[in-house]
Parts: sequence; structure tokens; C-alpha cells
Amino acid sequence: MHADWWHRLELARWRHDYQRHPACRAAIDREIVARRGFPGRPLPGVLDGRQSALLTLVPRLPGLIVALGLIALDCPDYLLVGAYRRALAVCLGSRACDQLLALHRPWRGERTLPATAALVSGAAAAGAHWWSRDGQGCPVCMALALLLPAGDGPAPPMATAADCLLRVERFL
Repeated sequence: MHADWWHRLELARWRHDYQRHPACRAAIDREIVARRGFPGRPLPGVLDGRQSALLTLVPRLPGLIVALGLIALDCPDYLLVGAYRRALAVCLGSRACDQLLALHRPWRGERTLPATAALVSGAAAAGAHWWSRDGQGCPVCMALALLLPAGDGPAPPMATAADCLLRVERFL
């Protein structure tokens, strides 16, 4: 679970106990499930194709969420201006920055450019916000959201985050 969620769910004081005392984990897990609003019923025995595809992205999810956030921020300057591009290239790679710039058309936004140090975390927050908005009905999306920052971001685009993520991940 991403560190932000401990604070968002008002369970920060239990994080240390969760990590150090395995006997406490089941009770804290139940509280996380309740506070996060996960379904109280058993999960389906079989995942559909889309859910399976989303689960395969877990190792690459942090970078893909930054890419999703860049699409949500909708400002090509982040991928073009040297200092911003270098900050993103550390997370995504130069090739992925090129591909993302070409894949997302049209770019509409003219944003105020933040400090370069804040760009990756800001893009991750924007991507996570979009992901969380769209994932409410899907148990896989809700579970994956716990791996992402819990913060709010700008208003996400109208397209669904999962569809956009699955389209972009093939090229990044």
C-alpha cells in the first residue's frame, strides 16, 4: 500500500505496528477494507480479460501512472522543455517521452510549469486521481489504486483511465 493511504485512511499511527507485528495485520486489513470501501462480498473466481491485462501492469504501474498523469495534465511542454523532460526521462525513459508525445494528440493544455522536482509527483498524483475516479466499480482497479498516491490531482479527462493506460502501455 502506498504511504499516502495510511494518512488518507487515518491509519498512520498503525503503520509501524502493521509492519512489525504480523498478528495485527488481519485486523488492520479489515479496517483498510472498510475505510477504502472495498466490496464486502467475495471477489469473482475468474478475472475478465481487461482485469487480467491490468494486473500484468503492476511492475510497471508507477511509470505508467506518471504517463497517464501527463496525459491528464495535457501540456506538451513537460515533454519538450529540457529540464522537465530530463526529470521525466529518469522515471519513463527518453524513448517513452518521445512516444508519449507522439501518442497523445491533440495536446490542448497551456499549464503553469511547476518546479521540475514536483513534476513527476504531480503527474503521478494526476494519474492516480484519474485512475481512482474511473476504478470505483472494478475490484482490480480499486486494489491497484492502493499502490498509487492517494492525493488529489487536476480534473481528469473524460476518457477512461484504464482504456488509456492499456493503449499507452503497449508503446512505453
